Amino acid sequence: MWRPPFPAGWDFSYGFNGTYKLPWQLTFETDLTMNSHRGYADNEMNDNRLYWDAALTKSIHKGQWVIKLRGYDLLGQVNNLRYAINAQGRTETWTNSMRRYALLTISYRFSQKPKKK
Repeated sequence: MWRPPFPAGWDFSYGFNGTYKLPWQLTFETDLTMNSHRGYADNEMNDNRLYWDAALTKSIHKGQWVIKLRGYDLLGQVNNLRYAINAQGRTETWTNSMRRYALLTISYRFSQKPKKK
């Protein structure tokens, strides 16, 4: 069987994101993405990873204050090891990354009305 001079692999992803209004002026946002790697001779490089992020948002005091709780990588699929293949060979790269975490933010929006002349 003929093979190209270097391994031919491809990456693709698909998913969805959505927003849903809940009672008490709460908003739920979600993002679900499947990342796939295919076409490599080594089975270790052919994988699927499902990433899920979600956020809960509350606006108070006529929208001037916004409180948001966001969760990243809820399924624990983030990996800090990346593979790359080119004509020279295979490279493994390790990076420092935060895997699963939550972030709470509080924002204040202010505005001034122009002075009347």
